[in-house]
Amino acid sequence: MGDPPTLDSQTLRSLRELGGETPDLLIAELFALFRSTLDSQVQALRQSVAAVSTEVVAAAAHTIKGSAASIGALEVASICARMETAARAGMVRDLPADLVLLQRASERLLRRMAEIESESKGAGP
Repeated sequence: MGDPPTLDSQTLRSLRELGGETPDLLIAELFALFRSTLDSQVQALRQSVAAVSTEVVAAAAHTIKGSAASIGALEVASICARMETAARAGMVRDLPADLVLLQRASERLLRRMAEIESESKGAGP
């Protein structure tokens, strides 16, 4: 089994269905909300990893995991789940490497989100 997708197509379909007559608007709003908090959340996670504050790492990873899962960002959610579990178990050795993986996955996610938004705008009414 490979890595989880950057964005889960089934979750996106479900979100579009929830959007009713304006599915792309709902997706755009959810993406904007996610983007507006991602940088600060990752920064808090980075600081807590550097300070080896396992409780804060676990809480920050949990927050990002939930936000990511809600929009179908399974790769980001998976990395955060691993970080949360490790922090709760006091296993800090791999947290810096996981943080790098999270940063890369977040960059891929942001690019994919922009692609989806661009495709939606190009689809017309």
